[in-house]
Amino acid sequence: ADNHCDIVVLEVGLGGRFDATNIIDAPLVSVITSISYDHMNILGNTLSAIAAEKAGIIKKNSPLVLYPQAADAKHVILNQCFAMDSICYLVDTSRLVRKEYTDTYQSFDYKDYPSLKIAMLGDYQIFNAATAVETANLLIEKGFKISRQNIYDGLAKTFWPGRFEILSKKPLLIIDGAHNAEGANALTSTLNLHYSTYKKVIILGLLKDKEISNIIQILSKIADAIITVTPFSDRALNCQELASIILKNSPSFPVTSADNLSQALELAHKAQHSMRKDSESSLICACGSLYYIGEFRKLSFI
Repeated sequence: ADNHCDIVVLEVGLGGRFDATNIIDAPLVSVITSISYDHMNILGNTLSAIAAEKAGIIKKNSPLVLYPQAADAKHVILNQCFAMDSICYLVDTSRLVRKEYTDTYQSFDYKDYPSLKIAMLGDYQIFNAATAVETANLLIEKGFKISRQNIYDGLAKTFWPGRFEILSKKPLLIIDGAHNAEGANALTSTLNLHYSTYKKVIILGLLKDKEISNIIQILSKIADAIITVTPFSDRALNCQELASIILKNSPSFPVTSADNLSQALELAHKAQHSMRKDSESSLICACGSLYYIGEFRKLSFI
């Protein structure tokens, strides 16, 4: 309000039903992105329960754009839209065609927008981009002057630190804020797509209230070694405890705990070089809690 903004993108803090952002009673459009198992101690233990909390942002006679969802979550959202006389605009995955991908960008067609290009990697980022296109189209219908070129340029220039971000290519160093099971699955999928033949050293830090066992199980399938760290949070799981949980499930798995991030990076480099002399055939990926990823970015080029 102080800056007389034309449009404000107001992000919900947690859930939706009881969020402070509900003070806005008539948004131009509401958007619900991927719904997954996260913050379950607050939002509920099923996708339906979590979706019901998210659906709390849907307002009377205000349109909603919905990212592709699991059937249980989608059913809850659509029912709430019906109850609120809100039109739901679903991202149409049948009209989304992936065209090209490299380790620096990917391109795709969506509806009547051919060859859209984004710099962020991962299949879910294509879905995110399509969600943004749907939202922009709704704003155009409401009279906002957004050109097709604006949409192309906006997507191409978007950058999100800490989301499968390549910090260095020699040696290959990636950071990703995969802090729940869905994020871990997305990370492994992207790593397998681009670096299936690479040896992988994972630096992992998690919070106590996350799906620890599920995340470990997912990442252990692709990791050749894991270095554990303690994130900067009161809710952090201690690195030694995390290492113990990994070893409990896989006693022979190569896992080491690090006292700090600098030591973790040093240990990861040693593990990487011991796997293969050619550094281009191996990589380091720091992932888990976003509470330490930001600090890790500052260390990455030391």
